[in-house]
Formats: sequence, C-alpha cells, structure tokens
Amino acid sequence: MSAFGAPVTNETLKQMSKYKGKTIGQEDRAREAVRLIQAESKNIKALNHTLELKNDYGDGISTLCMIYNATGSRLELVSDLTQDWHGSIYKESPASSFENGQWISFLHTHPTSATYGCEAARVYRGTDSSGQVRDFLVSWFIPYVGIHKGGPKRRGKARRGSPRKCKENNS
Repeated sequence: MSAFGAPVTNETLKQMSKYKGKTIGQEDRAREAVRLIQAESKNIKALNHTLELKNDYGDGISTLCMIYNATGSRLELVSDLTQDWHGSIYKESPASSFENGQWISFLHTHPTSATYGCEAARVYRGTDSSGQVRDFLVSWFIPYVGIHKGGPKRRGKARRGSPRKCKENNS
C-alpha cells in the first residue's frame, strides 16, 4: 500500500511566500509537515483506509495503526528490526518508506483462535537536522481482555459496533 498525501518537500516550501529566496532545511520541512498534517484530508483518507481493513477483518482484537512523518526527511522501515510477538499485519503491508508529510496506515491483528492479543514493533530510520541517522520506534500492545495482569486496568464498558467512516473535508 502506498502512503497517503503529497510529500512536503523543498519544492513545496518554495511555493510558500515566507520561503522565497531563503535556504530551506530539514527543520523547515518538518515544521511545515506538522502544519499540513490534515491537508487535502490525507489524515482522513489514512483513517478510512484502516477502518475499511477493520470492517473487512471483523470482530477480534486488532490495532489500527496510523503513522505520520513530520521529521523533514524520508523514513524507511528497518525490516530486520521488525517484530511481531503476537499477531501480524492484516491483508496488506504499508509502504516500506514514506516521505515527510505523508501518512501510512495498517491493521495489526491477533493470531486466529489465540487467547492473547496484539503485540508488535516497527523501527523506521531517518536522519535528524544535523544529518545523523536516527531510529524511530513505534510499538503497541493490546492485551487479550482479562488475561494479562501486568497491563493497565480497564474501566467501564467496551463499546460494541463497527467503526464508522469519517467524512473527508473538501474545503
């Protein structure tokens, strides 16, 4: 699956009046990516994609994962550091790399007929503003209800029903 949204690049910033004739750096690209996090409804498109996967998957423990890149540079999956302790990516893997200003989204599901939930981690590699290579860890743990005693306490009732699609903002 490809990433959602147009990348925020030097070319993007050169079209903005405040960057005309100025040197553009990674911090500038990152700042504008944060400002444009919802541009062209890319966040809603990523969310709706994940909700469609969840509706297709149905009931069961799963993690709706959405990751936004506002680092000012490309992020690439470090595949040898990918870990699925419990569960796997459902149906389609997200893009292995995505640019500044883009979203990726995917669904991670628990093993069929298993009495434990989802637990996994992904490491994405990029650079900081000084050019140093940096790793960004994204991890999740969704316990099977009532089994894992070390996790957070659950209060209140769980909401039942299918996730709903969000409307895109066409303004």
